[in-house]
Amino acid sequence: MTAPIWKSFDQAALDAQYTTRNQIGAGYDAWNTARRRNSEEARRTLKPVLDLPYGDRARQRLDLFPPPEGAVSPPIAIFFHGGFWKSGDKGDLSLVASGLRSLGAATVLPNYPLCPDASIDDAVSSAMAAVAWVAARAREFGADPAPIWLCGHSSGAHLAASCCARLARQSGGVAAVVKGAILTSGMYELEPVRRSYLNQDAKLSEADVAALSPARANTFLRIPVLAAVGDQESSEFIQQSEDLAAVIKHLGAAVSLFRVPATSHYTMLEQWRPGSELLTRFRSLLAA
Repeated sequence: MTAPIWKSFDQAALDAQYTTRNQIGAGYDAWNTARRRNSEEARRTLKPVLDLPYGDRARQRLDLFPPPEGAVSPPIAIFFHGGFWKSGDKGDLSLVASGLRSLGAATVLPNYPLCPDASIDDAVSSAMAAVAWVAARAREFGADPAPIWLCGHSSGAHLAASCCARLARQSGGVAAVVKGAILTSGMYELEPVRRSYLNQDAKLSEADVAALSPARANTFLRIPVLAAVGDQESSEFIQQSEDLAAVIKHLGAAVSLFRVPATSHYTMLEQWRPGSELLTRFRSLLAA
């Protein structure tokens, strides 16, 4: 074994921790086909408005799924897709709109610039712009002011958490209308990312890690936050969620950590279905 480069992990072991395909193997193609089929069905039945621009860049586009008919002042859930900041598309995750709709919410799925053409800082800035765009158009969603939930999976959870950290530096405005967050299978401390194969595209420096790691934040919105990770994920992903939960609890968030049984990085998306334990716990957390 070669010398450790992060905790007890040498290069190969660290790379394996962040190679999520190890958790699904040959089952990936079937999972991906089902994901796309379910997302197509969500678009067909929920009739979203697609590809609305929230900025000038090519990937600064979002899809808007309306709330349930007759909803009064519905919350607006903004969901950021994953893909290690280098891949993925909002259209592949339309399926989450069905579950969030079951909580009475409208759902917004933004795209954002991807590495290596853009930086992770660019992605965070775009996420902030998407949140501001939604908050400024609350009346169009049937809510004024709009209660907004920030949500995401994997690197999308990093973007949602980063928005919570940055918004906490503001007073009033957009920060005042963000009322909750659901973060699943995220990466919140970016130093292991910098030391892993992922940095070939992410191109993180030490300064970037310090600025862009929510687990190092000294501010965070004091809102209900559900941080979830699958018990079949790698030890690094589990530790990422545990560490973030500890940090943001100290900063005043009403955080609940949910280690989801029999769940991997990929099957975590099943928790965004109507009636799931994840969404049931989030509803209870908001009520509390």
